Amino acid sequence: MKNSVSFLSVVLGIFCTVTHSNAQSTSWSYQGNLTTGGSGADGLFDMTFGLFTSDIGGTAVSTVTNTSVSVSNGLFTATLDFGAAVFDGTDYWLEIGVQPDGGAGFTALGPRQSLTATPYAINARTAATAAAVSTNAVPVAGAVRWTGSDFEGYNGFGWVSLTGRRSFQAGANMVFIPPGTFIMGSPDDEVGRLTDEGPQTTVTISQGFWMGKYEVTQQEYQSVIGSNPSGITGGLERPVEAVNWDDSTNYCAVLTSQERAAGRIPPDYEYRLPTEAEWEYACRAGTTNRFSYGDDDPNYRLLTDYGWYNLNSGSTTHAVGGKHPNPWGLYDMHGNMSEWCQDWYDSSYPGGAVTDPTGPATGTFRVYRSGGWGSTDANCRTSRRIKRGPSSSGVNFVGLRVVLAPGPTLVPGTTTSEKGVTH
Repeated sequence: MKNSVSFLSVVLGIFCTVTHSNAQSTSWSYQGNLTTGGSGADGLFDMTFGLFTSDIGGTAVSTVTNTSVSVSNGLFTATLDFGAAVFDGTDYWLEIGVQPDGGAGFTALGPRQSLTATPYAINARTAATAAAVSTNAVPVAGAVRWTGSDFEGYNGFGWVSLTGRRSFQAGANMVFIPPGTFIMGSPDDEVGRLTDEGPQTTVTISQGFWMGKYEVTQQEYQSVIGSNPSGITGGLERPVEAVNWDDSTNYCAVLTSQERAAGRIPPDYEYRLPTEAEWEYACRAGTTNRFSYGDDDPNYRLLTDYGWYNLNSGSTTHAVGGKHPNPWGLYDMHGNMSEWCQDWYDSSYPGGAVTDPTGPATGTFRVYRSGGWGSTDANCRTSRRIKRGPSSSGVNFVGLRVVLAPGPTLVPGTTTSEKGVTH
């Protein structure tokens, strides 16, 4: 397939999964988002991945070429293997070149990324790349590197030792969300905005966490609790519904107990609902628009590709994962089911800058986020928030998505000494 591309850029995946277990393989997967003209690219492309000794100029150390890489709505995965000899503790910068499949010349995309992880990683489990946020290739929070004698993680201010911190591989249906800072809430002029979406607040998420790639399905809920409360039938891969906040937190507690007993999660980790800040941070995935895929047009023509809502759902739920994911690989963040959050509802945000907010200490209503299968298009926006009593009768448009993180669950005014999940 020949494509004419005038401008290419990449919004690069932060974390790259290594697909080996015990053997120290150097092969790893790189996930990214390729755009052309501001929209996600589609088709086949050739890509080169070059390691350089500096962010600008420098010497090319090694190059890997992937031909005919399939790109769908911008998303792609490429397999990289630079060999064991290259990774000796030295930091490198990764440059990507792209051309249409079978084209005549590669276009180098910039800036280069600071590649500060060994493919061996911790216990040969996962490698990470740190995206360059400026031309001097400053690493982003959540990056991991090997210094030759110790693993270090970048916490947004500097590199800290990860020695002695727990490392494990979460399940295939969990996505690691790196720590970082974002603007929570919507600007005053956002189309569809409601008053409780402000004032906009600068929020820092100080520790990484795992989040469910999908909403909890009827099958998953039934396997943990032993019953399925859902009133909408048609397949157990549909999201569970008719669960209130109490039901949802109970599901998380029982799941935690089962997974700890089976040795599948560390004893100091737990499954829980996301805080409202964690949910919006994960939904935005580094974006600042009305939706994680952009602002959309006045007729919301792109929304149908990302979520099930009142105009395309047929008044029912659908199997999870049927639409495009957001940039961090999370599905159904703009439809199918609304999702419970951990927080008590407050009619406004605090404003200013806060770290790891967990909402008010007490309240009458709990928060749920995102649109559902019966929601209007404007109610599927990233910043939309809704309230409901925690013990109210379950309704068939609210479900849940789980977070896996160090426990115990944070309560307002508390902190934890664990500064991040390393993997």
